[in-house]
Amino acid sequence: MPAFAKAYQDAKFYAEYDADQIKKSLNIDDKFFTEYNANYQNVINHLKKKAVDPDDGEDVQQLVEMDYELSLYKSDIIDYSYIMRLIASYSEQAGNLSEKQRDKHAEEIIDSINKFSANNPQVADILSDLWGKVKAGQLQSGDLMDEFNHELGSKLNTVLDDFSSKWMVNEDRLDYMARHYNSKAPIEEQPGFTEVKDTFDWKKYEETLEKKEKFPFKYTKQFKQDLDKTLREDVEPLMDI
Repeated sequence: MPAFAKAYQDAKFYAEYDADQIKKSLNIDDKFFTEYNANYQNVINHLKKKAVDPDDGEDVQQLVEMDYELSLYKSDIIDYSYIMRLIASYSEQAGNLSEKQRDKHAEEIIDSINKFSANNPQVADILSDLWGKVKAGQLQSGDLMDEFNHELGSKLNTVLDDFSSKWMVNEDRLDYMARHYNSKAPIEEQPGFTEVKDTFDWKKYEETLEKKEKFPFKYTKQFKQDLDKTLREDVEPLMDI
């Protein structure tokens, strides 16, 4: 049930709370959805009664609900969807929370981004930028995914543009290779590798160098090494999230 609860919250977030989309994404029928949603609300109400005083304000009640929902995302490995949910919840709840409560939520977001950065600094940079925009009131929760995808695509295009310009290769073919990259396979066996390599013009590349190699075949070797490094270190973290 904890796994389904997390999936239920994921569906609520990404489907923007549309019941029909949630049922479709989780492959459940009307009866199951109705019963689970009722049980979910019962848990929320039970926690509210135990955790807060009847005299507490509505902001405290909402905080209890928010804490329960976010607790479904707790895991040993913090992924980007967990952080996105944290940021979205801050955007939705911040106006109803006290300064202390907002600070606590903000600390959790920052701490989660820092931990995530240890494994994926490229995507962590995007999440940090989104968090800054949300905190400044420049971005709302409903626009989070669109902005995330936009920044992810922009970062990927920059990586491919830089590599294409450096090695004088066709960017469309490089883009195909990047989107089909498999880190477990050698660079020569990657889909699209031959097509990208065929566009590499070592003579044009050599013209950009101050120090030229005595044996031109070394350029091809350097090209392959740099291509593998770029795909593994700069592209895969943006694609495998």
